[in-house]
Amino acid sequence: MFIGAEFGLFVSFNGGQAWQKWEVELPNTPITDLVIHPRDYDLVIGTFGRSFYILDDIRPLRALASASGPTIVNKDIHVFDIPDTYLWMIGESIGYRFGKVGDSYFNGDNRPTGALISYHASKEGEARFDITDISGDTIRTFYRKAKTGVNRHDWNLRSDAMRAPNQAKPRKESRPGFFVAPGEYTCHVSIGKQSASAIVNVMADPRMPKVPNDQIKEKVELQNNFNAIVQKATVAMDEVRSLQESLEIIEKILDKENTEDETLTSEIENTKKALKKMHERMLGEEKQGIYRMPDVLTSMIRNSQYLLDFVLAPANANQQNMLRLTSVAVDTFITDLANLKKQEMQSIMDYCSSKNLQLF
Repeated sequence: MFIGAEFGLFVSFNGGQAWQKWEVELPNTPITDLVIHPRDYDLVIGTFGRSFYILDDIRPLRALASASGPTIVNKDIHVFDIPDTYLWMIGESIGYRFGKVGDSYFNGDNRPTGALISYHASKEGEARFDITDISGDTIRTFYRKAKTGVNRHDWNLRSDAMRAPNQAKPRKESRPGFFVAPGEYTCHVSIGKQSASAIVNVMADPRMPKVPNDQIKEKVELQNNFNAIVQKATVAMDEVRSLQESLEIIEKILDKENTEDETLTSEIENTKKALKKMHERMLGEEKQGIYRMPDVLTSMIRNSQYLLDFVLAPANANQQNMLRLTSVAVDTFITDLANLKKQEMQSIMDYCSSKNLQLF
């Protein structure tokens, strides 16, 4: 039950026997009108002089007020039913992108476009969210801070991105990757050793023409091919970094042993220059200012990712061509790196072998 009063909103979970003030992102202002949206179960709150507010999806509150409420509260963690969520096709208003108009454009925070995940936790801590597909494969993992009581976070309907070449080490939480395809997913929420789960139904935008399943499968296949290309590029870039680090170690050993071998020193310098060029081919030159890098591999990877991002946009020749060019560029990079190791580093590798150094 909800009551709008002179000094804010009040809510009761026991049929009006006891009331508590609602203080989450709502000012202390007179409440003049209340309505519950019949489709989305949002509580719309009209105020006197402070515009209106929307409390998204009050079904978790209803669950707490129901007969099963005490059971929910006594659990270590409970995930409430997750509303169906949609892959919205969102247009861009000309002139308003990235807040270019400054403070002259005012708007409130909209409901998150992803899945609303509401859960009750018996204690605070770090909550881990694992999204699995219908096959049980984990496609997205992220972390949020949970407080005691009801919490709400959102999943932006994206899968985990592959680690990119410009990321030297894996992170605890991967970057968001492509939008997932419509279908059934499961959200697992864990705090410590306790976990609970709920189903998430991801739907296509009902305002748009229905996209055939074979077109979605074709787009997903292109996205999977892209991920494989990124993985190859990242492994190659990791090898470049490893070789650069190894050369630094060898230089320190030579300096410590006072080894004066002009041929070896020259070989190391030439190899360092060659590896630097490989580094720049993958990541670009480090220089000041904004400049285009169309031939740099990471730029080609980003362009391909941008074109392939939305799963409901049909695959086209432009996407396929960009992906093909990126694949060829990555394969050429890998071949050139192998030739560099074979042709320009032989004397260095022979030296390492003589010193029993396992660096390559």
